[in-house]
Amino acid sequence: MSDDPTATSYLYLLRPEVQFLEAAVEQLIPTDELGPGARDAGVVVYIDRQLAGMWGVHGRQYRQGPWLEGTPQQGYQSRFTPQEVYRIAIREIDQHCRATSGRTFAGLPAAEQRRLLEQLEKDEIA
Repeated sequence: MSDDPTATSYLYLLRPEVQFLEAAVEQLIPTDELGPGARDAGVVVYIDRQLAGMWGVHGRQYRQGPWLEGTPQQGYQSRFTPQEVYRIAIREIDQHCRATSGRTFAGLPAAEQRRLLEQLEKDEIA
């Protein structure tokens, strides 16, 4: 995990989720000669704080259903809160990685992490 001192007190994310997100954001915006990447800039801490707050539980959104199929004009429609989306997605991706490689996403080599993220982006993985 990051050596960022603020990262020692995650409010929502569990250690495996932090490890997943640190690996993923480092692939998306890596540290390079121009400066810190997403991980070193504290993006995972920011995500954690948002998930722990009002946004993470859809505190201001109607959540009583019925859950009808929405239209593209209505934007994102789901019965799941952002907290639930993150937790479920990370668990599912790690399960896929274990089934195909015997490792979690964070344990994969960088090239395999990038390839998996590209496959997810293209909807090539269920």
